[in-house]
Amino acid sequence: MLKNNDWFFKNLANMLTVTGLLMAVWLLIVAIGYPEQLWLMLLLTVLIGLTDFFDGKLAKRLQIESTFGKALDRLRDKIFVCPTLLILVWRYLPLQNLSVVFNTFTIALISLIILIECLLFSALIFGIAKNLDISSNKFGKAKMFCEFVLILVWLIILNIEKYLNVPVNGFSIYVIDTILIVTAYLAVKSIEGYSKIYQR
Repeated sequence: MLKNNDWFFKNLANMLTVTGLLMAVWLLIVAIGYPEQLWLMLLLTVLIGLTDFFDGKLAKRLQIESTFGKALDRLRDKIFVCPTLLILVWRYLPLQNLSVVFNTFTIALISLIILIECLLFSALIFGIAKNLDISSNKFGKAKMFCEFVLILVWLIILNIEKYLNVPVNGFSIYVIDTILIVTAYLAVKSIEGYSKIYQR
């Protein structure tokens, strides 16, 4: 156990989460203002994923888990996932020259995921207000992992296209849509889990 006056260690996990949050904002700035910097977007995505992995591990290891830390972690995830997916659809999906069917299907899946993320964030605020357990359930954790993999894979594909000049768009949409389907399913299961908890 940590001493009460050991401020640095008590807030170490939260500082890591805040670092990830700031990098998520940086990623959005780069994606909107400097879309040609795909390598930097990929690097920031990897670093954000590392902060997401290690902040929870640190909190458990140092026994410093808190409601504030959990809420901050979820906020970082939402700021990373929702705007990034919107930017990928708006700026980069048209470059893949998809058929109308694939284009519509991909946009519909991403729209569903973002809608559910907004509902989950509303559930988070409700849970905090009602002093309920706001810990991520197993579906929520799996969903976030899939969302990270989705963004990472999409950016890797874009980097391969740009820097290696290897045409992979034809195959990549199948990978992207498969991950989107799994993510959408996990998102629905996640919100079902919170609904059951909050109705007790």
